Amino acid sequence: MMMLSSSTFSQTTSTRSDTLKVKYPKSMLKNGDTLILFRIDQAREMAKDLETKAYQDTLLKECDRKDSLYQETVNKQNDQIVNLKDQISNHERIDSARVQQIKDVEQITKIQEKEIKKEKIKRKLVIAGSVVAEVLTVLLFVLL
Repeated sequence: MMMLSSSTFSQTTSTRSDTLKVKYPKSMLKNGDTLILFRIDQAREMAKDLETKAYQDTLLKECDRKDSLYQETVNKQNDQIVNLKDQISNHERIDSARVQQIKDVEQITKIQEKEIKKEKIKRKLVIAGSVVAEVLTVLLFVLL
């Protein structure tokens, strides 16, 4: 059997019982500064978390920007809907006024047609009366 010796750095510390392990991350003060010690796999995980959070922040900002654009679009569309509803109600009022005008014109036309018929009858009676009066006048002059 062959024995090899190698020097390595361990993240465990030896104590009297040699069973106490140092837990990372660990903070310590050196020259008035606070140092935080952590393992490489912890550093990788923190870097991934930072990148993920930066990406999520970017996505959140983009979503907020799009949301505000969508809200603006929805507000404009709601304003257009209100305007169109107002236009519809205005057109309905105009249409009902026109329908009433048509009814009034039809009523006036009926009254005028009746008056025209009456005037035609009166004219025919006047013509017939004048013909009768002429014939009587001629007969009176002839007989006398």
